[in-house]
Amino acid sequence: MKGLFGVFGNVKSEEIEEMGRKLAHRGGTELYICPAFKLGQHSSNSDYRIFSKNGITIVSDARIDNQAEILEKIGLSASLILPENELIYQAYLKLSTGFIENLTGDFSIVLVDETKRKVLLIRDHMGIRPLYYSFKKKEFLAIASEPKALLSLDFIPEITNQEKCNEYLQWPTDSRPYSKTTFFEGIYSVIPATFLEFDLDLSSFEETFYWKINHKKFSHLTSKTVLIKEYRRVFEQAVRRRLQLKTGAHVSGGLDSSSVYKIAELNMLKKNLFSVHFYPDSDQADERDYARTIIQSNQENHFQIDRRVDSIPRILKIQESIDRPDPSTIPTSIKILPELCYFKEKGVTVVLTGHEGDTVVDTGISHIYSLLKNSEFENFKEKLGGTQPTNLDKRIFYITRALAAKYSENGLTAAFKFLWEIISHNCISVGELVRIVKFSHLIRLLARFSGKNQQENHPKSSYCPPGLSIEMQQHFRRIHSAGILEMNETFNLAGAAFGIEYAHPFLDKDFIELSLHIPGNLRIGPLGIRRYNFREAMTGVLPENVRLRQAKISFNQPIWQNLTEMVNSYLLDETLDIGLREKLETIHKELSKMDRVNPDFSLTKKYQREVFLMLWEKYWREPHSGIMQKVV
Repeated sequence: MKGLFGVFGNVKSEEIEEMGRKLAHRGGTELYICPAFKLGQHSSNSDYRIFSKNGITIVSDARIDNQAEILEKIGLSASLILPENELIYQAYLKLSTGFIENLTGDFSIVLVDETKRKVLLIRDHMGIRPLYYSFKKKEFLAIASEPKALLSLDFIPEITNQEKCNEYLQWPTDSRPYSKTTFFEGIYSVIPATFLEFDLDLSSFEETFYWKINHKKFSHLTSKTVLIKEYRRVFEQAVRRRLQLKTGAHVSGGLDSSSVYKIAELNMLKKNLFSVHFYPDSDQADERDYARTIIQSNQENHFQIDRRVDSIPRILKIQESIDRPDPSTIPTSIKILPELCYFKEKGVTVVLTGHEGDTVVDTGISHIYSLLKNSEFENFKEKLGGTQPTNLDKRIFYITRALAAKYSENGLTAAFKFLWEIISHNCISVGELVRIVKFSHLIRLLARFSGKNQQENHPKSSYCPPGLSIEMQQHFRRIHSAGILEMNETFNLAGAAFGIEYAHPFLDKDFIELSLHIPGNLRIGPLGIRRYNFREAMTGVLPENVRLRQAKISFNQPIWQNLTEMVNSYLLDETLDIGLREKLETIHKELSKMDRVNPDFSLTKKYQREVFLMLWEKYWREPHSGIMQKVV
């Protein structure tokens, strides 16, 4: 675990020391103080030191995965083993800011070049390691791994960013572009895969998006066999890069987390590998049998987290750690907090997740849509295994959504023309269409999905590597999106409070770049099996019942159940603030109106966020309130 902080401008030594105290959970503190700036670095590793030489000073929170490659590129022996900060120094000397695009790993870096009078703030490709800053032209630049350290400075006021709070409540699509704004006015996040270059006199700065992809390195992947083999190799490499002496792992029982765990199991001592499974206390979301299959040879190091009604103090504790209202679908306080307590007890220093595997690997659904959009109806039927009754549900799934897209993009006439074409090409019979999708229901579907498409038609992010096809750009933006990047920050900040790192093999730079180059027809296998290329790569690694498992567990009901029980328990607290009680009673009434078996997920999520935000706003500025005293 590492962290960094610092201030450029006229700042008292006691202020920089207070910043360090706010981040003490990230490890031992080292300071570098000079007239123009003051920097600090935290690390649980005593050998991880600030580097300063020839007017260049570097602090970082970094794990560089391609050290040998960088050493060769700058003319040094690939067998050298250098501390990360010294490696960064050597690469910068040879390549200037060009070294940044050659880095692979998880990192946030601050580099000061007093000769060139420049300050660089650098963040890794997927924002695994956070880096926040506050800047006032000609006056100050403050940087830190967590907002709370910046808020300790007297000249940075603690003002809630209402625009960010409103965005949080609206819960726009998770594939929206990432924003540099935070929940605090005047505090910003360095956007992943960018670096900021400030003048040392604090007169100006520039932002550069540095992610470039060498497409030629994938040119040899011309056959299915070669491509699947490479996919397996790169994924195994992604897991190995993140292993530490004592490693924890999520095991949900699904394809992604199970794959991460089994690769880790092949590459380290089982006695040092620990796992957790979250059981939401719901038959609809019970994956315990799958999880047991995965960890059966290491059951003694497995821990099951049972859902419990969450208390206000536990929620506040997490939100205090992550410097924001909880963005998680499954509340961080009922899932992440218990696992961190378990892993801390076992001496674990890194936790591997299956986070966003389905986004990076990609389901292949977009390929099926493209077949329908381009009127390749025979290929569509072949991909799904013909028109047998057994695949009718799959055909209906794709056709209704493609129909909605036609309606949204070209209107009702185009939608009915498309409908006529799919019937003419025997993709679906008239009888099946009438029986399964009645006309009135079809209109509701069109309205629903066309509305969804319009909602997801958010402004395109300018942060995208050059040279990608349109399909690749769309895939990249789903990966490099606010929903994923904000959760990366949440994992990091929650784990840091316990001195534990979270690591995400599916978000490995090399694995992402390879995933972008997977042909669409390999993402969908025979009979329409999704994520086919990755399932094939995991042959021999996973038990077959997990490798070929396609059903996705729905957490709609347990999330609604958890929120309902949570609100009910809060209303029993006689000391609850009157204003807060009134808001909770309103939410309680709305929740009670919903279908208990299949509740509306969007509404449940909306009410959950309202609860988290009202708690965060009320108690963030009241560290001495009775509730916060319980938390502390």
